[in-house]
Order: sequence, then structure tokens, then C-alpha cells
Amino acid sequence: MPTEYLNNGDSRADFAIVELDRPVGALTGSLGIQYVTGGDKRVLVRLFPPAYVRYNPFFAGSDYLATENLFQWAGYPARGFAGTQMRAWDGDYIFNDAYKLYFSNDQGPVAGESGSGAWRTDGTGSYVIALHLGEENYFAEDILGNHGDLLVGLVSTHTRITQDWFNAIFQIVPASFPSTPDLVPLDVRVGTANDPKTSVRVMKNTAGYRAGEPLPQVRLKIHNYAANGVTWTGTIDYEVYLSTDSTIDPNTDTKIGVGQITGTLNRRATASFNLAPVTLSANVVGGRSGTLYYLGIRIVTPDAATNNNITNDWDAMPIKVLSAAPRLTVSATLTRSGSQILATVNIANGGGASATNVRVTNSVLGSNVTTTALPYFIGNIASGQTRTATLRFPAMTAGTRTSLAVMGATDQGALNSTLRVTVP
Repeated sequence: MPTEYLNNGDSRADFAIVELDRPVGALTGSLGIQYVTGGDKRVLVRLFPPAYVRYNPFFAGSDYLATENLFQWAGYPARGFAGTQMRAWDGDYIFNDAYKLYFSNDQGPVAGESGSGAWRTDGTGSYVIALHLGEENYFAEDILGNHGDLLVGLVSTHTRITQDWFNAIFQIVPASFPSTPDLVPLDVRVGTANDPKTSVRVMKNTAGYRAGEPLPQVRLKIHNYAANGVTWTGTIDYEVYLSTDSTIDPNTDTKIGVGQITGTLNRRATASFNLAPVTLSANVVGGRSGTLYYLGIRIVTPDAATNNNITNDWDAMPIKVLSAAPRLTVSATLTRSGSQILATVNIANGGGASATNVRVTNSVLGSNVTTTALPYFIGNIASGQTRTATLRFPAMTAGTRTSLAVMGATDQGALNSTLRVTVP
């Protein structure tokens, strides 16, 4: 923060540089900064209707503000919106001095937005040129330029990024970029959804994942926070952790996976990666309606800094874990035996818990119902195990495409599966 503001509260120097603990701009996008030229340019108020104050821009000279005094601005206003909604405006600067830009406050509510950036866009990109400061009374001048006593009304002000401030910023910011690659993991995701990552949303609106079963695709962004010309090329080793809170601690949390990523990251570039398959342990304590956990990634490969190699807080992914349960899938092979068709039915348990007392209580091939004694008892099927039953049906015409329905039960619930099969 400039000493002019720290020592004297000088509003012309009311801005600060804030160092973040993560490169948020790698996820949100970012704007550049520019300084704009233009000295003291005051204007006479040309239009003053009773309802509001509106000014005619009037600038002379060859600087930016002479012909391109438009700006855009966004923030979270307290007045009218309680600071909970982003609002955006665009409009004209009506006049400026060496340190501030001014605009009519008919642009909309502005209280609470101090520090938010105003930017301009040209053919090369968008650049912040000023920061929201506040509101001031504006007194009209007479046609000779003498200061008048006529209070026109409130105008809103932006602190300009002057050339001096621009130079000062660029003495500070580049010094934070390391001269070797700095790999920062960001924004862990599970599956394809990109919904807001809030624990409330996860617990209310997601089906959850079963303990003992594979997670859907785990995704990760990695940012190379490094100086110009510093590129990462090679293999990145990582570890996957499951935690009961959003602060991932390799010393206390459960490591549930490891893997490697290979690629190239230019300086201050961000890339998305799909990670190796990750399975939740069957020992993870879930719940019938789900227990909240956080999935985090730690980069193990040495880089320029070790304090930003773990996805904590917003970068960790909240997930709902359900208690381990059996997950049975059915497959079948048909063969012909004399006047009968034999169906070899395989029942596999891909869940994290055993299925107990599995039995087939009815089987149908086309319109033919088995006449074998029911139920056909299979027994228990442990997690990861497959058991087999052989069912017999009356013969059908070879090559017929039909359905094999296997219906049964376990102690944990029904067993129902329908397969499309070809009669041999």
C-alpha cells in the first residue's frame, strides 16, 4: 500500500496489492493493467435535469481520455444488493484529474465496492485502469474555469493507475514469480459436473459414492506459477487423499491413490488432467444418507515452493460417501443341450460389502419360464467375487434374439437383471 495513503489517508493513492495464497486468476481468468495518460480536464455541466445528474463528456487533447473515455466495472455492491450479488456497469468518464476519474452516480448503486477494478478493452485485451474509490460532491465551474459554489451533486470516483503506480506495481509483482517451475494443483473435480463446490450442495443434491467402489473420473488443474520463459516439461507425481475436512494433511488423512501426469506447462499456464482411477476403501466410514469427506491432491514432484502443493479449502472436492454395499451385476452364456437350453449365469459383486443369501427365485427366457426347483440357491458373494448358476429352459429356434430375465433376492434387497441374448 502506498505510504501516501498509509501516512496521510490520501485518497489519490488509495489502493493496495494483495498477495493471495493461490493463483485464483488461473481459474477465473484475469485482466491486465494499464495506465492512461491525460492531465487535468474539467467540464462544465451541460445538462442538469431535476431527476438526476447527467454529464456531457468533454475532453480535449491527444490522450486516451480524449476519445475513449468509456469504461466497464463490476463488483459486489452493499447498497441495494447486500454485497451478495455481482453487478456490472459501463459508461463514460465525465472528467478527470491527474489521480482520479469521475463519473455520474446515475450508473447505479456503488457503496461497498471500494477496490473493485474498472477496465477498458481494446484489440489486445482488457485492462484495469482504475479502482473504485467512493463518492464526492462536485461543484460546477463557470465558463472561464473558475471554481463555483453550485453543488451539482454526487459523483463517483475511481483512483487512476498512474504511470508512477504502474511502474511501482511492476517492481513488486514480477519479483514474486520464481525462476524455476512452481506447480500449483487446483480445483479437484469428480465426474463431469462443474457445479459450485459447496458441501451443502453435495450433501443435498448428489447421489454420493459407495465405500469400496471406484470413483468416477477424478480431474485436476495444475498451474505453473513461474517467471517468463520458465516451462515445465516432464512427469508430475501426485498422491490422492481423503479427509474429513477441507484442510488436507498427508500426516493424518488417508492416502487412497497415487499416480503420474506427463505434460508441458508454459509459464503462468494452466492445464486440466484426468487422473488414474481412484477407489474408495471399503473401510471408509460412510452413512445411509452419506458422510461428508474431501478429496485432495498433493503434488510430490519437487518444485520451486512446497507451501502450495496441496489442494486445500476451495480446491479440495467435497464428496458424499455412502456405506459400503454389495453391487451385483449379471452376465450369461447360453448353450444348447439336446432339447434344452442351458444358461450359465454369472453374478458378480463389484460393491464394497458382501451379498448374503443370494438366490434366483425366477428366470424367464422369452416367454418360457423355468421348471427347475425354486429358489436356486447360490449363497454368499463376497466383494470382488463371482458365483455361477446354471438354468435350464425349453429349446427355442436357433439365432433368436430374446431376453433373459433373472429375478431373485439377497438379504440386502432384490436381484433383478434383464439381458439381451441370442439363442444358440
